[in-house]
Amino acid sequence: MASVTCTFDVRTTMTNHFYCCEAKNQDIPINAIFTGKHRLGENNRRVKSIFINLCRMTIIPQTLGLTFVNIRNLYINNSSLKSITKFDLVNIEHLERIHVIGNDIEFLPGDLFEFTKKVKYLQFGRNKIKYIGPNILEGLDVRSASFSGNVNINCWYCEGKLPNNAISLEQLKWKIRNYCEPPMDERELLKTYGRNPDDGHSIPKKKPRLN
Repeated sequence: MASVTCTFDVRTTMTNHFYCCEAKNQDIPINAIFTGKHRLGENNRRVKSIFINLCRMTIIPQTLGLTFVNIRNLYINNSSLKSITKFDLVNIEHLERIHVIGNDIEFLPGDLFEFTKKVKYLQFGRNKIKYIGPNILEGLDVRSASFSGNVNINCWYCEGKLPNNAISLEQLKWKIRNYCEPPMDERELLKTYGRNPDDGHSIPKKKPRLN
């Protein structure tokens, strides 16, 4: 297994203080081991926010949620992430906020949040999204959701107000259904992105036949 070196710090928002882990500018394989030196008195269980910036990864490793069991906020920015399934989030059951910005994702499955029903804030701006499963927001208490700057969708929703061309939640769901409909069964579509729909693992590429 490859080691990913993290830095740990406390970050402050307008209402909260979060103990955070950041990985920056490194490779993150699917079997990554996350290491680093904690602040005095802190440990992995205290980490609430994960920041992955300018890294090289294709899949979110399940070891992330096994290492940091109390993640509330997940940020993956400009890190070449190519796909995401519910199995990538299965060990992050307390997740409330997910920001996946500036990556290479083309498809978001409708069951993406099956194991993470506490998600309220979604940001998938500046990816390459063409297809979204129509039920992706069902069962969630969505406070804000952004799909700005993608291929087939470019809009966002914010609860209680419509600033800067934001739309209503119902309008957002309508756009997902009408502009981002998957061209085939979602399970089969996942396979075209190299993912196994039954466990989220990568599907090995077939080796060329030798004559």
